Amino acid sequence: MGVSNLSDMKKRLVTALLALSFLIGMLYIGGWPLKISLLLTGLIMVHEWVQAFDEAGDKLPKGILFSASLMQFAILLYKPSLASLGLLLVLLVLAVDFVLDPEKTVREMAVSLLAFIYIPFNLFFCFEFLHTQFLYLVFVIAFSTDTMAYLIGNLFGRHKLIPQVSPNKTLEGALGGLGGAVLVTFFYFRFLGHPIQSIDLVLVGLASVAGQLGDLFASRIKRQTGIKDFGKILPGHGGLLDRFDSILFIIPMVYALFVFSK
Repeated sequence: MGVSNLSDMKKRLVTALLALSFLIGMLYIGGWPLKISLLLTGLIMVHEWVQAFDEAGDKLPKGILFSASLMQFAILLYKPSLASLGLLLVLLVLAVDFVLDPEKTVREMAVSLLAFIYIPFNLFFCFEFLHTQFLYLVFVIAFSTDTMAYLIGNLFGRHKLIPQVSPNKTLEGALGGLGGAVLVTFFYFRFLGHPIQSIDLVLVGLASVAGQLGDLFASRIKRQTGIKDFGKILPGHGGLLDRFDSILFIIPMVYALFVFSK
C-alpha cells in the first residue's frame, strides 16, 4: 500500500472519529444545541445540492431554498402537525419564481422542490421524536446496515446490485445490510425494554432498504451532475450529503415506526 493510500486512510479515520464524537455529543446534550446543529446540517446540505446542480448547468434558487429550510424549522418548532404546510408554501413560492423568471426551467423548479423534500422536509422530521429512543434508532439502522452490507458484500458478494449506479454494491451485501439492521435493532429494543411487535421489525427492514436506496439515489445524482462528491467539508469523506444520503431516507421510516409505537 502506497504512502498516499495510507495518508488517505488516516485522514478518513480521523475525520470519522471526530464526526462520530461530535454526533454522540450533540445527541447526548440534546435541546437547542442539537436543534441548531440539525438546522445548520440542513442548510449545508442544501448548499451542496445547489452546488452539484450548478455543475450541471442548473441555476437553483438558493435563497428560496435557504428561506424554506428556515421556515420549515420554525414550523416544526411551533407546531409539528403543520409540517405539510411548509411543502405547500414552498411549491407556491417556486411556482411564482417560475412564472416571473422567463429563464427558469421546469427542471430547475422540480429539482428545487425535490431538494426541499429530500433535505429539510425529511431531516426535520427528527423533531417529532427528538427526545426519544427513536432518534438514536435512525443511526443504529444506518450504521448497522452500512457495516453489515460492507462485510457481507466483501465476503460473499457475487451478484451486482445495480452496477450502472454503484459498481461495488452486491445483492448479497444489500441483503446482509437488511438482516443486520433488523437483528441489531431487535437487540437494541430488548436492551431498552421496548416491546417488540412484528410491525416494528417490518418497518425497520423497510428503513434499512430505504437507507440503501438513499445511498443509490445520491450516487445517481452525482453521476447525473458529473461530480465525485457533494462537498469537501469532511476530509476524506466528501460533503455532508455524502454521509447523510441514507439517513435522509431512513428518518421518515423511523417516524412511521414512532407513530405505530404510540
